[in-house]
Amino acid sequence: MVTSFLSEHTAEYSLVYILNGILTNDWRVTPLFYWHTREGSRIARLCSEAETPVKVMAMYARRPKLCSPTADCFLMKVNSSILRRAGFLIAAGIPVLCGVPRISRLLDFHLDCDCVWLSIKEVGQLRDIEIELELASGMLARGILPQGIELVRDNDVKDLALHSAQDMTLGAAMAAISESARVEDFTHPLFGAQYKPVYLILQRGTT
Repeated sequence: MVTSFLSEHTAEYSLVYILNGILTNDWRVTPLFYWHTREGSRIARLCSEAETPVKVMAMYARRPKLCSPTADCFLMKVNSSILRRAGFLIAAGIPVLCGVPRISRLLDFHLDCDCVWLSIKEVGQLRDIEIELELASGMLARGILPQGIELVRDNDVKDLALHSAQDMTLGAAMAAISESARVEDFTHPLFGAQYKPVYLILQRGTT
């Protein structure tokens, strides 16, 4: 049975750190784990400059799944509910990435461990997707990726921020993020959507 030894939340620590390193030479990066009652609250709006120009990227943390500790490949799963929200975000001008640490042991995990990035550029059929990747290289082990989904490198992530992320105001960005939660097909009454992305708010020309 294929399973994991790492939670998505643990994976986020490394993935956000690495994305910040990729983007920080060109942008000031503000990572958000959006909650309607916190980042989306009235006081948060009052503490923000709604007309500030920004770009936004979304990143879903994924877990490496293994059938055994000695396996030379691992699985990365992209759930249909992630694709559903991704379709909305892409239409709103917010590129969507999935990231997974390329590790097979808990103590191989650290802030700058090797990761694999997947870009969702368009959404076709809404179904769970399982992608088998080589542990040594992070390349596709077998099969083909669905149309509109690509494995990307660090420079591709920069290009997504520059060319695919739409210019918008902070107010418009927060409205789009809030609205995206409404397209989920599964929510928990206390915690909201089953899978939530980290949002990277990007500002130009600041240090």
